[in-house]
Amino acid sequence: MRSAFARPGGSHDRNGRRAAGLSAAAALAGGGTTRFAAGPPRADAPRQIGDLTLIERSFDDFCDFGIGWAWEKTDEHDLRLDIADDGTCTYRMTQLADGAFVSVSDGHAATGDFVVAADVTPQGRDGVVGIAFGVPVDFSRALFYVVAQDGDYGLFRFADGGLTSIGGGKATVDGTRPLALAAAVRDASVTLYLNGTALAEIPDTSPHAGRVGTYVEWAGGTGAFTAEYARIRVSAISAP
Repeated sequence: MRSAFARPGGSHDRNGRRAAGLSAAAALAGGGTTRFAAGPPRADAPRQIGDLTLIERSFDDFCDFGIGWAWEKTDEHDLRLDIADDGTCTYRMTQLADGAFVSVSDGHAATGDFVVAADVTPQGRDGVVGIAFGVPVDFSRALFYVVAQDGDYGLFRFADGGLTSIGGGKATVDGTRPLALAAAVRDASVTLYLNGTALAEIPDTSPHAGRVGTYVEWAGGTGAFTAEYARIRVSAISAP
């Protein structure tokens, strides 16, 4: 088993890569994403994730221990798999110190036009949750779609040791229910969905193919910040 994960803004473990001083949470709090090119989806684009015709679905409930999900505890993070009485598996990512953490599975990769989606329940006040995609084996680049507790959201590109905000905005978040995050990725754009509804279509021509995973960042404050992921899946898009 090989797991790839990194903590932008601090130390790194195993296959992780250091990228000092990076914070999606700080960028969202500063409103930086609103300065970048992002607009509503095209008039002819599906406004609901259910309107997309998806094929070749790869579904994971985190019960497969052999596909690369990190599972360990350090002074900075606690990553573990929980199995409920009914057999449902969840992936809990807890940040115990200020910073971000990305966990990428070897068992999930996406190419061409695809949708990557995950259901996540944040626990704690100060943090952001998200999904990662376009991650090569050496973790030299990545794209992160993240959502904060107050509804700020953004798409970030990690490359050349830096984190760049390439679009985002403000959404309505119901703190009593899990967040259904999804990104529909095409050659020249990424459409962000929250709870099934399209938020924005963001122009982007950077490489999108690669492994997918999860993103959690604790932005400081009181207490740890936990994100519980119930499932993650990758599907090809067969509709315009």
